[in-house]
Order: sequence, then C-alpha cells, then structure tokens
Amino acid sequence: SKVTQWMFKDCDTDSFERFEPLVNAKIEAAYDKKKPAVDIADGLYRVHFKTMIMKEIQGSVVTEVRRENQSKLHSNV
Repeated sequence: SKVTQWMFKDCDTDSFERFEPLVNAKIEAAYDKKKPAVDIADGLYRVHFKTMIMKEIQGSVVTEVRRENQSKLHSNV
C-alpha cells in the first residue's frame, strides 16, 4: 500500500526529513481539501501548497517541502 509522506528540507544538512505522523496527516488532510495552506507547529509555521514551501509565520525562515508517495516497506521484503 502507498503512504503519502510530506518532507521538509533541513537547512543544516540540505537533505529532506519526514514530518512526524500527526503533522503529516494534518498537512495531507488540508492538501486533500484543496486548501491553499495549513498551519502547523502550534501556528509557528505555515505550509503553502501552491509554492510548496513552509514559512515561519512570525519570522523569515522559508523551507522547501515536498510530497512523496512511498510504498510501505514490509519487514519480510
């Protein structure tokens, strides 16, 4: 089965990291409803779907995000 995973770019390592499951589900739910954006981390950040960025609401930090469809890995594979 496929799993949709939202990722954000870690500016220190320049690699993409996974959002934790609850946040991931919240982002995906908003994306499904075709909302323009969704607030996460108690309103500290806003994910914008059109531009695929995560922006610090009170600050200037902008981070790239991406949406990936990943196959669920089975332990016996």
